[in-house]
Amino acid sequence: MSYEALALKWRPQSFKDVVGQSHVVTTLQNAIAAGKIHHAYLFSGPRGVGKTTIARILAKTVNCADKYAETEFSKSDKPEPCDQCTTCKEISDGNSLDVIEMDAASNRGIDEIRELKENVILAPASCQYKVYIIDEAHMLTPEASNALLKTLEEPPKHVIFILATTERNKILPTILSRCQNFDFRYLTYSQLIDRLKEICDVEGYVVDDDGLSLIAQQSEGCLRDAENILEQLVASSNGEEVNADDVSKLLGFGSYQLMEQLITLIIERDTKGCLQTLSALTEQGADLTQCLRNLITHFRSLRLLKHDLRQEIHASKSKIDEMVVQAKKVSSEQLEKIIAIFMKGSSDIKQYGYEQYNLESALINVCSIQDSIPLSEALDKLTELQGKLEQLLSDQNQPPVYSPFIKGDRGDFQTSSTLSEVKKQTKNDLPQKPSTDDLPSNEIKKPFEPKFRTASVDKIKKLDAQSDLNGIWKELLRRVENDRKSILRAHLNSAIPVNFDGNKFIIEFETSAHRDMFDEDDKSLIAKYLSDMADKRVNVEVTVSPKDSNTLSKLNDNKPQEMTWLKLKTEVEQDEEVQLAMEFFDGEIIDIKL
Repeated sequence: MSYEALALKWRPQSFKDVVGQSHVVTTLQNAIAAGKIHHAYLFSGPRGVGKTTIARILAKTVNCADKYAETEFSKSDKPEPCDQCTTCKEISDGNSLDVIEMDAASNRGIDEIRELKENVILAPASCQYKVYIIDEAHMLTPEASNALLKTLEEPPKHVIFILATTERNKILPTILSRCQNFDFRYLTYSQLIDRLKEICDVEGYVVDDDGLSLIAQQSEGCLRDAENILEQLVASSNGEEVNADDVSKLLGFGSYQLMEQLITLIIERDTKGCLQTLSALTEQGADLTQCLRNLITHFRSLRLLKHDLRQEIHASKSKIDEMVVQAKKVSSEQLEKIIAIFMKGSSDIKQYGYEQYNLESALINVCSIQDSIPLSEALDKLTELQGKLEQLLSDQNQPPVYSPFIKGDRGDFQTSSTLSEVKKQTKNDLPQKPSTDDLPSNEIKKPFEPKFRTASVDKIKKLDAQSDLNGIWKELLRRVENDRKSILRAHLNSAIPVNFDGNKFIIEFETSAHRDMFDEDDKSLIAKYLSDMADKRVNVEVTVSPKDSNTLSKLNDNKPQEMTWLKLKTEVEQDEEVQLAMEFFDGEIIDIKL
């Protein structure tokens, strides 16, 4: 006897043998039992889930010689073909003259449909119904589909049409409206596993649970695919036990152990180990695209475990137990990032190719994921930072306390916590100033002390000649920023306020180039702001720093006074603290800003 393929040998011959399509089977059996057989059916769904098989079972059931009479059908709650009569055997063997199967992919033209219409009117040769099974019905040309419409709408009473398709969206709406539509579903993981175990028990095959799990996952809900993979595995094993590693290699995944090792290394964030394992898989000829899909599936399972959805995971019990341990080592946030990175890698492979390069990049990115700070900890740090900021703002008017490094006797550096200690330790090293005890009082020069006050903007109620110059300037900048005058604000970065006598406000720019960029429109706008603040007209005058224009600079000490740059520098240099800073940093005075 010739060998019969496993998928054909285990093809269901009755409704009770059908797996995973109970909603279709129940409806058809009820219709047959009630004698309400429709003249046209459309079976749509993915490949390998039983569309053609159920069409043949339906043809056998309505034509079974032992149950021709409709009264016989109504006596049974679940009609089934007997598979013993000549009619059932002929239909099962494909030899019945009254059950015609057409492949619409090869018989798609209008000529074939015209021939069908001519034969439809002929009575059945030996059966009660003449059944036309049109497979891949979406392949019919528009002309052929239109030619079939009338016959499909009002066929002879002895004719039943069964159309099967994997792409229902390509069927003409006019055909859909003339048929009873049945949607076939993918088989579930558990249904596939149960069916494969049944086949293995009957046929004497030995396949471990992890191997069956891989077969079920690879078939993606298609029973015929799962049966074909199982048959191929058994043939390659030469009668020996088939394990998960055999399945993985046959399916092009590479070594099962290497894939498990890669997953462990990803969880441990071992970048070098991941790349080495990937290289080993590549040398084995593994399909890297499929490997990436397996990684996505695995980490999705870990994510489900995080949400206590163990029943949703498609794996053996021992494998799920291993996943539970792995899931405890990875946070939910990390799993989301890992899956997102792998999904992007899969998309990049589809779009650009370069499987190994994209998978390497994905592995490097996954291993580089950093742990995020918990929200509660981040809030605590923000609260602490806010407290420090408030303390800093409250102390902003206090003189700073320096902690410079003071050179010790042995050439090393010691720290001094206060400025007073620095003065004591360095006073003897500084050049001694001539004593002023014997000098006339009019020749004694006091150190220069800037007298600008730091005033809060909120305290400026009305602008006048006695107002604080720095406070006026801050309020002016605030109003410019609030009005989003970004260009004007940038110009003012190079300027300082010099004097205000109540009617005229003097602004000094660092260079003439900065002054030239400050045009009349800017000047008018500044005058408007100041006038609003003073409740009267205020004029604006623009000058250039003496460093650029060799002109005198005007300072504000509540009483206007003039002082040359050289005189100002001389007075600043006589300050004891300035001298201390210059000595310590070995520096010189470059600029003075108030």
